[in-house]
Amino acid sequence: VDPVRVLAARPQVRKVFGDAWVLMDRIHDANDSGEILFRYLRDHRPEVNAWFVLEKDTPDWKRLKDDGYGARLVAHGSLRWKLLMINAGHLISSHIDKPVQEPPAVMAHLPVPRWRFTFLQHGVIKDDLSRWLNPKRIDVFVTSTPGEYESIAGEGSPYVFTDKETVLAGLPRFDRLHEKAKQFGGDGCDLILVAPTWRNWLVPPLKPGSQRRVIDRHFFETDYAKAWTAFLSSPELAELAARTGRRVAFLPHPNIQPVLAKMDLPDHVLPLSFDGADVQEYFARAAVLVTDYSSMAFNTAYMDRPVVYFQFDEARVMAGGHVGRAGYFQYRRDGFGPVVAEAGDAVAAVVEIAEHGYAATPEYQARIEATFPMRDGRCCERVTAAIEALDRPA
Repeated sequence: VDPVRVLAARPQVRKVFGDAWVLMDRIHDANDSGEILFRYLRDHRPEVNAWFVLEKDTPDWKRLKDDGYGARLVAHGSLRWKLLMINAGHLISSHIDKPVQEPPAVMAHLPVPRWRFTFLQHGVIKDDLSRWLNPKRIDVFVTSTPGEYESIAGEGSPYVFTDKETVLAGLPRFDRLHEKAKQFGGDGCDLILVAPTWRNWLVPPLKPGSQRRVIDRHFFETDYAKAWTAFLSSPELAELAARTGRRVAFLPHPNIQPVLAKMDLPDHVLPLSFDGADVQEYFARAAVLVTDYSSMAFNTAYMDRPVVYFQFDEARVMAGGHVGRAGYFQYRRDGFGPVVAEAGDAVAAVVEIAEHGYAATPEYQARIEATFPMRDGRCCERVTAAIEALDRPA
């Protein structure tokens, strides 16, 4: 007899956790679409039995508690979390790594989960991730743009998912971006935001049951480290920032964050972290975003901010060296700004955008508008409706 299963079946436990909606982002941090949708449900749909799972005593745990959501927080790994998961009707997350979707500590008590899984997504998919996602069990697959929806569920798609699972609803976090965009504009957009993504070859595989990563010890000798250091150290970039009243800010991807403390950044560069931070506010404060392949460009484009793509290792990444293969989205044809391969050209592209008042040119602005036909602040509402539809009889 499994004592955890026995406890989970008790009427008083079922009364609290029965048919729960369990929301989460990463195991050890929040501040993504899982949190945004959780807040929406608590504030607008209190009849939904929504809970948020997170590692205890992390910066985001303290922040959510301070914001009045403490009674609905459940510590990842705790007995209470296991009881919640065994009784859950829905698991809803912006991440789909195995530790999130099939947590080993729960699966030990529950060989076949009864929850439906909603993949909120961590960003807008632009590459071909079919090899990674096709084996996953997804009941609701959230997409945000017509191109992304077609690439997942359209005719001839490499994915196994159809219009039965796939919904064009928009990321829940886009609702918050919609609000933030109204708060910041003109001189309030005070950052030249530099936010590259990670690379598979820089980071060893995940430890079982964890989402924390360590960085290769030769990181600082890599082309990646050298290229971004060259860009950030540019005297011309420093001069432009000072002259236009902006600050160069460096926000490496969460998987690269461990090296931030060891990086020798110039004095004019402000290091930013995802830990306990309001990342959406960073996007809203961006006068321009400089990235490589990060889907964060969709966040800033959603708020009509211009983008520069610095792709010094394009051949390796596009050949499938990172997590995906080249997909429907072609940067030169579909991107929200110029694509460059050299640090000096990336600086020149930022200078040119600054000379246009930190605004996207008409060509790139037209692409932004075609990519996001629904910028209405109702993504959470649409996602909630899609999840509720799963519980209605066919």
